[in-house]
Amino acid sequence: MKRQFIPVLFFCLMFNFQLNAQHIKNPSFEGKPGDSQLPPEWEHYGLYSTADTQPGSWEVNTVPADGDTYISLITRGIELSNGNTWESCYQTLTTPLKKGRTYQYSIDLARSNTFASLTETYTQAVALRISGQSKDGTDTEVLWTSPPIQETKWKRYEFQLSPLEINCNALILEAYFVRKPAYSGNILIDNFFYYPES
Repeated sequence: MKRQFIPVLFFCLMFNFQLNAQHIKNPSFEGKPGDSQLPPEWEHYGLYSTADTQPGSWEVNTVPADGDTYISLITRGIELSNGNTWESCYQTLTTPLKKGRTYQYSIDLARSNTFASLTETYTQAVALRISGQSKDGTDTEVLWTSPPIQETKWKRYEFQLSPLEINCNALILEAYFVRKPAYSGNILIDNFFYYPES
């Protein structure tokens, strides 16, 4: 009986490990609050990306949806010196999202009605765009775009990521405009979870 039990137990543990490995690391964006800094496991992505760990910076005081902290991303209007730009962050995945597969996720999103620097306010509604990136970083594929986030209270969005062109070794989260010309807006992000297949 022991000889039969051990291989079965080993298979179950390995199967469970593979499922858990697909989870986002630090999905609740827990870290030390501060401007231009991200929580552990998350990195800035692209030029002019100075995302913040909230609350407490730029007059943002929204209570977290989960845990103690969350992140904020902004877009910048055309009138600014670095206008028509947006903030992004990314995370390298332990296990890539494979082309042709479908993965279930959810995320909590909101907008802050106060978000101000010395020269500009960033309070308009923007969307969250999630893209996948190839292992060598040369290819990206847009996987999901949220509706414009108008609500100042957290709302949970459930969605699927289904890469069609590339295997995705990283996920990129970026604030993005929902109309032109470019304008100054913000989005708050918390509680980004993957749901393994049952």
